[in-house]
Amino acid sequence: MLSSRRAFLKLASGGLATATLPANLWADTDSSENLHAEVARIAAQLAKSRRTRLLVLYPDGCQANLQPVARLFNELTGIEVNLKKGSLDEISAELILNEKLRTNKFDVAIPATFGMPDLIDSDSIFDLSEFAERYQPSSFEPSLYQHGDHFATRLYGYQTDGDCYLMFYNRDFLEDEQSQKRYEDMFGEALRVPKTWQALDRQLAFFHQPEQDRFGGSLFRNRNYTAWEFWVRLHAKGVLPFGDNMQCQLTKNEGVEALQELADASAFLEPGVLQNGLFENFRSFARGNKYCNIGWGGTQKYLNGPQSAVKNRLVYTALPGGIPGLEEPWLPFFNWGWNFVVPRSSEQAELAYLFCLFASTSVPSTLSVRESEGYFDPFRIEHYDDPQIRKTYSQDFLNTHYYSMSNAFPDLYIRGRGLYFDVLRQAVFACGSGMTSAEPILKSVAEAWEKITDELGRDQQRRQWSYLKEQVYPSRLHSVLA
Repeated sequence: MLSSRRAFLKLASGGLATATLPANLWADTDSSENLHAEVARIAAQLAKSRRTRLLVLYPDGCQANLQPVARLFNELTGIEVNLKKGSLDEISAELILNEKLRTNKFDVAIPATFGMPDLIDSDSIFDLSEFAERYQPSSFEPSLYQHGDHFATRLYGYQTDGDCYLMFYNRDFLEDEQSQKRYEDMFGEALRVPKTWQALDRQLAFFHQPEQDRFGGSLFRNRNYTAWEFWVRLHAKGVLPFGDNMQCQLTKNEGVEALQELADASAFLEPGVLQNGLFENFRSFARGNKYCNIGWGGTQKYLNGPQSAVKNRLVYTALPGGIPGLEEPWLPFFNWGWNFVVPRSSEQAELAYLFCLFASTSVPSTLSVRESEGYFDPFRIEHYDDPQIRKTYSQDFLNTHYYSMSNAFPDLYIRGRGLYFDVLRQAVFACGSGMTSAEPILKSVAEAWEKITDELGRDQQRRQWSYLKEQVYPSRLHSVLA
């Protein structure tokens, strides 16, 4: 069983305080199970003399998660909620363009968490801090991971998806007696799930037997997703991407090693990894002839389904770490996720905020995450105790996911995140696909990053980076990352 809600919230809160709602706005209740009804009551009162329709832009694949939330909100308030599908991978760019052209007057949008800094920098979404001071009650329990909601202490959104990167291992490979003996004879140690990237790379090579239609892994090597693996490998070397003055540190020996090791490991992955996106990755690993994979809750929902040959045959861990000086081996990483935000085009921002708050409370969010056909994964503590969610994901997976959500380090939440990562993605893809070696391509990345930093303003970037390191990175990493 999971620890108590109170103990878990103390662990996961990260020191972010919630504002106390003026008492006259609320009915006499502190129950988290009733908060959605109280928010709906206030929204209904607010909408009496206003247009009673909300237009929501959502990422392709998340409609199933939103339908029960929209339906419940409508039942409780009488406010119509219309859903409009957007891009899966480019919804932030789509939202920024819409705010410039004002093609649609969206009231609510659900961009990727990693896209929040650029949405804030382009002034495409509202700062929700003042709404939260008025409407967010002291009894509101936030997402287990809430660092993507805030930017420099201001609130801009509510997390609605628990997208920590996790490792998936095929138990049949690990429990094969002949493999166990051969591995111990070769390396002088027992075959176990790896705790470091070096150990993982060794096992990828060990299990890779393409002539027998068996492959080391299905780790992403396409242009969109590969950079995230490098991000973790870099941190696992004990190196941060920037120094104190925002100087790029990717060209340090450790950074070059991290990228070259990623590239070398590519030789022991299935042939389709350069092209495989999300769904191709799911289907391929589900065949059961690959040792390991990397992914999210959406990966698990597919692999735990009837079409999967590896259902009930998987072992889950947080990402490998092995940071020098860090006693705990794992390195959990939150790299995607979705956030409820209020676009600048909304003419009823206050009402839109209340919908975001409503959707983030216990009852609506549980209904949302229960939808196995959608992309939203558990992000509140009660989700992990819900029988239907347990069935969808399996208890073993949820235990690992719970740990990772509680201890994850963040993506790059600074201005220009998209600019920095666009350059990095191209470089990591080029190296991972064998087009170049690590050192020269990282030198070109460093040059580009320095220009980006100077153009955005080094002083301001330095302040944001300092805040991210000191306030958002888990405290256990502060003394071991340079």
